[in-house]
Amino acid sequence: MRIREIIFKNFPLKFLSFLFALLLWIVVSGEKKQMVEIMVNTRIGFQNLPKNLEVVNYSPKEVNIRLKVQKNQIFSVDSRRISLMVDLSNAKEGEEIFPLKKEMVILPVPAEVVKITPSFVKVQLEGIVRKQVRVKPVLIGSPPRWIIFEGYEVRPKYVTLSGTRQSLKRVSSVYTEPFNLANMKLNEVFKVKIIPPQGAVSIIDPEDGIILLSFLGKEKRQTKTLSVEKNGYLIWVKVEGPYTKIQSISAENITGLVRKGRALVPVVQLPEGVKLVKYRVRKK
Repeated sequence: MRIREIIFKNFPLKFLSFLFALLLWIVVSGEKKQMVEIMVNTRIGFQNLPKNLEVVNYSPKEVNIRLKVQKNQIFSVDSRRISLMVDLSNAKEGEEIFPLKKEMVILPVPAEVVKITPSFVKVQLEGIVRKQVRVKPVLIGSPPRWIIFEGYEVRPKYVTLSGTRQSLKRVSSVYTEPFNLANMKLNEVFKVKIIPPQGAVSIIDPEDGIILLSFLGKEKRQTKTLSVEKNGYLIWVKVEGPYTKIQSISAENITGLVRKGRALVPVVQLPEGVKLVKYRVRKK
């Protein structure tokens, strides 16, 4: 009895409230399903490009796309997430025209592509070729003062580049990263990186893009005077040899005296390439 009273008490008011809620649900539901058209701009992209071809130019760079979307999803449409990808798997060298189709458009939300403007893209493709060019090391600074610089050797002398005919047309040589001659050493090989040419060009040989750089020259010869007192004699010697070896010689290299005939001759321990050019022994 109480349930019946609850249901039918103020029944007209409850019924009107129900009708109002139903009407509101129908209106909101209808708005969700209502379709509207919007316009977005997006850039053209390419996929499945054959390995022996390169896109050097295309026009237009972007297209206008008319979309039909649900009204409540308008603000979910982000043009930055929309793309149009042209399949180039069957492309050939030269200029080709590709129609722009609705199925090429990738959308982030459910929508219908109504129209694409313009309806085609003109693509200029060039074949990938190889070219050998000479390596020219970039040398800065000055060699150490004890080295007579006579040149350098590069291995390999030539590198192989890969790129389009147009991009390689004016490339006759490649350069390395700068090498400071102050760091050079004779009989030592340095690894130096090649700077790739600008544009769509890549280095394919050597694969790591590194050349070996060695230097030609010789050390300047230098003299050095040493003196020491041993066994009551003052010993004075003058030696001559390559700069780096002379620097390591000191009075400690004079180890004693030997008699040759009536003369006393100093005994000097010298590295290879260094020689005794003059000496004097005097009793203290």
